[in-house]
Amino acid sequence: MRFVVISALLAMTAAVAVMLLPAHRTSTVLLAGVAVVIALVIRGRWSVRSSLFEAVSWRSPDRGDRRVGLSFDGGADPLWTPRILDVLAEQGVSATFFVMREHAREHPELIRRLIAEGHEVGCHAGALPGEVSPAQRTRMRAALTRCREAVRTATESKSATGSAYTPLLYRPPDTRNPSHAGVARSLGMVVVGMARRGNDDVRGMTAARLTERCVERTRPGEILALHDAPPTSRPDDELPTVAALPDILDGLKRRGLDPVPVSALLAVPAYEETRRGWTGRSRGGRSGIAFFASVLKRLGPRAAGAVLLPVAAWFVLASPSGRRASIELRTRLHGEASLLTQWWWAYRHFLAFGRNLLARLAALHDGTTPDATYHFDGPVEEALREPGGVLFVSAHLGDWTAASQRIALRGRRLAVVAFDGAALGAHQVRRDADAAPFFVIDATAPPTSVAMEILAHLRDGDAVAMLGDRTLHDDGVATPFLDGTVRLPAGPWVTAMLADVPAFLFAAVRNAQGELHCYVRGPLRLRPADRSRRRELIADATRQFAAFLETCVRRDPLQWANFYPFWEQE
Repeated sequence: MRFVVISALLAMTAAVAVMLLPAHRTSTVLLAGVAVVIALVIRGRWSVRSSLFEAVSWRSPDRGDRRVGLSFDGGADPLWTPRILDVLAEQGVSATFFVMREHAREHPELIRRLIAEGHEVGCHAGALPGEVSPAQRTRMRAALTRCREAVRTATESKSATGSAYTPLLYRPPDTRNPSHAGVARSLGMVVVGMARRGNDDVRGMTAARLTERCVERTRPGEILALHDAPPTSRPDDELPTVAALPDILDGLKRRGLDPVPVSALLAVPAYEETRRGWTGRSRGGRSGIAFFASVLKRLGPRAAGAVLLPVAAWFVLASPSGRRASIELRTRLHGEASLLTQWWWAYRHFLAFGRNLLARLAALHDGTTPDATYHFDGPVEEALREPGGVLFVSAHLGDWTAASQRIALRGRRLAVVAFDGAALGAHQVRRDADAAPFFVIDATAPPTSVAMEILAHLRDGDAVAMLGDRTLHDDGVATPFLDGTVRLPAGPWVTAMLADVPAFLFAAVRNAQGELHCYVRGPLRLRPADRSRRRELIADATRQFAAFLETCVRRDPLQWANFYPFWEQE
């Protein structure tokens, strides 16, 4: 479509030029137009960045991003992929692997290992026939569908979580084809290009040359593409990638570039949404949050609050899924109501969420929460006097950021587990809020690394704050909540059990006067006498947290910040 529009504009320009210019110059204009079209076609077919035929993402939308999207193509290969995974595990780095459909079917154990170690799996179509025809479009759709199904089947079978992962990221063939335009998008997928190609699959490439090429040429915010399998035409070739990868990662880090998976860099989901519909992204997106941060900084909180009024109304209209989720909450609390009452509730709900977001932005940028009065209800002093580590389990309710900071300011070191896929992720906390008095544990790192960092903080006697109301996939513990059933993660309670630390239930809600009420309950101590009671203790802790959360939601329902289908289908 983009190519058609550009060609039509060029044709109209040429037609106008022919009518206005003298006859002896007409041929020159036509030849120039043809040359431009040919140049566009060449670039569109062979450029890894070109969006001529379809939109391609190849760098972060945030121009100040100091991260690099690390990706691998061609696997999963039983010889090379495990070696690359070992290197990434040693370095504590996660990446995105664009796998071939036949490899996913033949080596499902590698797909499961990729997921288990915190990496992302996308689809790579490989080399398809280059002719432009309707049949090519059909082949492309079939190839993508089969690849997605292969990954889903591999992760569904014998998965550690019982979840199935259907990829939404797609790396196209090296030679682009106009027939493929729109196919990936029709499947809800994101076309991922690259800014830098390692060329590690080129004959004669050495580890030293590959390292220099990747480290010196990669710029902040770009996507780097390597391979975890040799070319199909030369399956026995040596890949220099494994030997070069440690030096590449060290070199990028020396330049202040943090390698991350592609979805984290692009702020897009890596997999199809689960039936609950949460992907980890903050509502409003990076650009919207950056806009409000700018208004807050330049014009102050009063102006930002005024701008928020029409924005909340726009979200009620433009986000039907969020509106339905808000109305479902109201119905569960107060029963059925008229359409006008439902929409007014949804507007107030979005407005309350926006006001908490503004307060959160102020807290992250200034390290304090101005003009806030704190009221603590519960054994917070007992929690802070615990001789060892202590775990605070909170939820997406109110303003947990400001409350976490106030706990930290009361003399206890605090580490917050933050999901970097959200628009206010860990990397932005580090970059924009160096004054924030808490550590950040990046939840998008490999699970083993995250667990080790959490346990290290707890063993050092720190407080750790985790959110216990969302799961990324359809796993977790089924628990009664607001006259329905929800699934809540078991992770916080497993952490408390392994570290042998007390867990305190924690929620913070802000009223219209800006006062922050912090509710603390506990402690919960999960010390099983034997392994057979672990599931029972985890389920009981989850039920206690759900009951505590229900009390808080009934008291301040507009502070609820889960705008997606939260309850299981009944």
